[in-house]
Amino acid sequence: AQIRAAFALGEPTAPIAWNAETWRAELEVAQLHGLQGLLFAVMETRPHDKIPSDVYAILQEQMRRSTLAQALAYRELDALCDFCEAQNIPFVVLKGAALAKTLYPRMALRPFGDVDVLIQPQDADRLGDLLLAPGMQGHSEMATGFRPAYLSELRFYSLPPVSAHVYFHCGVRVV
Repeated sequence: AQIRAAFALGEPTAPIAWNAETWRAELEVAQLHGLQGLLFAVMETRPHDKIPSDVYAILQEQMRRSTLAQALAYRELDALCDFCEAQNIPFVVLKGAALAKTLYPRMALRPFGDVDVLIQPQDADRLGDLLLAPGMQGHSEMATGFRPAYLSELRFYSLPPVSAHVYFHCGVRVV
């Protein structure tokens, strides 16, 4: 109800008056589900003197961290976009990185821990070979003997100090 009241989703609702215990309980739930950004946005619509200082400080710090993590992820994504365009490899940015810029009033409200990109299956081997050269490290969870024909995802992470994770999806499965 608090998120609906803060974002005017659907029918307008009146904000609920929360006490300190409720704020702490909602913070715990938000952390469990990765919704701290949305709870932070709710918090910004309320008088700060009605919010426990520990909850306020935690949410403020988590938003700061989310903003910094996204700045690093978008820096990696920009470099990756330039790289794929230079190699003439078509791609589509998926999930968190795409949604944060298109559906949320502020990008930091949609946290994400990695970058997901859709590529054509025929580009997977070439892209994998090319990415290993400029400072990316491949990552595989496949067992020995796993047939690459079944592979639908390539995983890479950039080497420190940035260490962003990039997942290249090589197809879309309709479930």
